[in-house]
Amino acid sequence: MSRTKQSTLLFEGNVLKLGPELNKNESNKMGVITVEVDPEKLRENSVIFQGDGRPLNSYQHAVNDAALKLRLNDPSLVKQRGKLVSLAREQVHNEGYQYKKKKSRSKAFGTSASQSTESLVAKKPRLSQELRSTRIREVEEDLTELDTRLRY
Repeated sequence: MSRTKQSTLLFEGNVLKLGPELNKNESNKMGVITVEVDPEKLRENSVIFQGDGRPLNSYQHAVNDAALKLRLNDPSLVKQRGKLVSLAREQVHNEGYQYKKKKSRSKAFGTSASQSTESLVAKKPRLSQELRSTRIREVEEDLTELDTRLRY
C-alpha cells in the first residue's frame, strides 16, 4: 500500500511545524513554494567578522561577502555556522584573494595543504648523532683555546 498524502511545512514565528496532509492532486498543483527573505536580516545573520569599534580589514570584508553569497544560495547554512565559515574562507581563497604575505599561510588550503607530509622539506637539516657530537667537541676545543689565549 503506497501513501499518496504529503504533509506540508508551516513556519510560525521561529518554529517549523508539520501542517495538514495534501492529497496527490493538491501536491501536483503546488509545485514551487516561494519564501520571502528579508535581505537585511540575512546580511546580519551571515556576518562572520564584526568590527567591535575598529574597521574590518579587506580579508574580513571578503569573507563576510562570501558568507552572504553562500547563504543566499543555500539557506540551510543558517544553522551551520561552522560550515559557513569554512566554505566562505575556501571560496575567498579559490576566488584568488590577494593575501598580504602573497600566499595563504593556512594549513586548511593553499600550497601547504596540497603537499603531502612526505614531501615537506625541513627548514634545517637534522644532524646525525655522530656528526653532532663531533661538532660539539670541535666547538669545545675552540673555546678552550680561546680561553687559554685570553689568560696569557
